[in-house]
Amino acid sequence: MNTDLKALLNEMRNDLYGPTPEGCCCKCKQPFSDANVFTPAGWRETKASGLCEACWDAEFKPMEDEE
Repeated sequence: MNTDLKALLNEMRNDLYGPTPEGCCCKCKQPFSDANVFTPAGWRETKASGLCEACWDAEFKPMEDEE
């Protein structure tokens, strides 16, 4: 990933969720592990969004009226 893009993403995460330790979810602040990342796609997502799979699923779950 481009260094400038990575810096921008980190800045945006910090603005939204506050500082986050390396290797931790930016929302729940827990270390990434099999307890909060369940699939290979979830592990890839941790690198893209900084969210563990559990927090990502909670943030982006379908609304009940969108069925």
